[in-house]
Amino acid sequence: MGRIYVTAKLSNIEKTRAKEVKALADTGATLTVIPQRIANELGLSEVSKEVVENTAGEIELKRSSARITISGKETLLSGEAISGWRVEKKVEKNGKKGA
Repeated sequence: MGRIYVTAKLSNIEKTRAKEVKALADTGATLTVIPQRIANELGLSEVSKEVVENTAGEIELKRSSARITISGKETLLSGEAISGWRVEKKVEKNGKKGA
């Protein structure tokens, strides 16, 4: 099975900073993750931290809030996080969660 990518626009809550990115659409994922570099470019503020374990071992995630727009549909990701930062998935299309 191949990978599916979408163009997504990420922005800070105030919409004063935005970045268009190529994102992997993973309908089975429970998190949406962006690189720390992009979180910094958007000026996202850390609201909390947590340590989680994945196949690479333990990593620290920083929680924040952001906006994501895919195919013209905008969703507020409030209090979720981002790699180094993590953003939990909340984009819905046809009643199903998507990337």
